[in-house]
Amino acid sequence: MPTSLSMPPRRDVTTWAIAGRAEALARLEPLISAHRGRRPVRVLGPQFASSDLNGAAAVLVVGDVHISPRRALPGVFLRAGNGDRVPAGWLPDVGKRLEVYALSAAEVQRRGAKDSNRGPFVFLNERDDRAMAAVDQVVAKMPSGERVFRWTSERISRPDLIDALQGGQGAAFYFGRGNARGLAGYGGFYKSDARSVRGHALGSLLCLTCSVSSRPRHGLSFCEEAVLSGVCAGALGATGLTLHQDNLRLGLALARALRFKTITTLSELLLSQYISATTLRYYRIVGDPMAQLVGHPASLERAKHVFAPASGSDLPVIPFATWGGEEGHF
Repeated sequence: MPTSLSMPPRRDVTTWAIAGRAEALARLEPLISAHRGRRPVRVLGPQFASSDLNGAAAVLVVGDVHISPRRALPGVFLRAGNGDRVPAGWLPDVGKRLEVYALSAAEVQRRGAKDSNRGPFVFLNERDDRAMAAVDQVVAKMPSGERVFRWTSERISRPDLIDALQGGQGAAFYFGRGNARGLAGYGGFYKSDARSVRGHALGSLLCLTCSVSSRPRHGLSFCEEAVLSGVCAGALGATGLTLHQDNLRLGLALARALRFKTITTLSELLLSQYISATTLRYYRIVGDPMAQLVGHPASLERAKHVFAPASGSDLPVIPFATWGGEEGHF
């Protein structure tokens, strides 16, 4: 067991790998360049061997748009030739849309990685007793000192959430029901809502729910759409039905892992000794597995100004004259 909360067990590897067709990788050049500014980068073709992942900290696999995340990857990890587990992310080759993703993900990658910059973390949920209780339990386990905000569905509307998610927070966690089209909370937060988010990308979106990385009858999964629309640099989502208790167990493990201040990326978080293979068996990473859990420099101030009051809390006084621009007009 580790003797210090600042030094979890970790492999001494930093190389980021990316695999895909040359045309697709050319569209992702901003993200590749951002990684090159921080660590060694290994560029692989669409067909690569397990030995090509030796020494890699993570790999982003770009492939045929007709292949779903479930079929594209066997799980959250690939096995390198030397036996190491390598966090693997999936990105469908959607042509020019890759350029939109590359710019937002590159901005996330260039953010500072100092301990004080990690987060802020926001919590989302469906307005359901079990989902609300899950947020209560996971937030209670978050490390002291972390910047945590509750934008849960009993506090904030869907239009306000769309606006709030444009601030580029470090990570967002969702609890509640989900499907291939989106999240059940907020009266339904669907793929079209993800496309409405414009601004700075979240570092990561962790959807602890069912099926958000599965493909609907037509089009991409919710997680793929969120990533490609620039909502986040990386997303974690299930490809099928999951049990609430398993999702809660995973959320608690993630919160426990975040006690280690050296964990600043999605891949480091999922490699934590507290995350079991069982709780991740239905999940896939969409987007960059090395997406930082680091917010935009202005994300904390923006989060503080999001109007999401708890039930029964004191509300700010709004001057009467501002309600309609003129006194007496609403």
